Amino acid sequence: MFTFATTIKDQKIKANCQKVFKNAIGALFQILNKVSEKFDIFDENFALGFGFSYFFLEKRGDYYQLLSVDYQKNPFKQKTDDITISLAIHNMQSEMIFTAKVKPVPTVFKNTMIVLRQAMKANDVYLTRTSPADKNDSGWYLGLTDDEHEDDHKADDFIKLPVCELLKIRPIGLRALSMPVGTLVTISGNSITAVVDENDEPIPFSSDEELKKREKEQNAKIAQQLEEAKKKADETKRKQEQQKPKLKLLTEEDGD
Repeated sequence: MFTFATTIKDQKIKANCQKVFKNAIGALFQILNKVSEKFDIFDENFALGFGFSYFFLEKRGDYYQLLSVDYQKNPFKQKTDDITISLAIHNMQSEMIFTAKVKPVPTVFKNTMIVLRQAMKANDVYLTRTSPADKNDSGWYLGLTDDEHEDDHKADDFIKLPVCELLKIRPIGLRALSMPVGTLVTISGNSITAVVDENDEPIPFSSDEELKKREKEQNAKIAQQLEEAKKKADETKRKQEQQKPKLKLLTEEDGD
């Protein structure tokens, strides 16, 4: 895990995450800086909605630590200073929207969705989005791809869950949560197999292989940038050492 830092309103802010999210951290810092022009981001009650997640600032000594909701424990009650998961969700949702070339309809982690109980452990499932029933509803539904009893289900066969529960049920499904109403996504295992719009027209999306290739390239690029930064720092230090005045130790004879 890496620690990134910035200064806003003369206050130092630190953020911890995996190095691959360097660009996402930069974007988040820029948003905080812009928001600080209108709001007191250092108020203990301040919360920033950034895509799927919420972010907070906590005073720690002479700096502020950037926190996010804790998906590994309880996102409704607990926070964490490792914001990797929140940034990962944001990145994969942004990537899908960009590839699909559609207007996003953001979903927040605490929004609800309807899930067919049988789909919670099935291999082949689908996600589809209809118009939300209320301000807390995401409009998303998780069901079975081949459901022989689709017309026979009773009310007890369904459960309402916060969308962040997809992290436990079907993590890959989180990629689709900013897609617009009418989207249908088929999933096999933990891989997306197809995406179509409300007219059953295919929507482009990145395959697992493409995503892994991009991640590898991004990691290599960041590693190169870090190596170049280290070389530059070492060169600066070397020049500073050369510029220091050299002291000569005088012996008693020299003094005479």
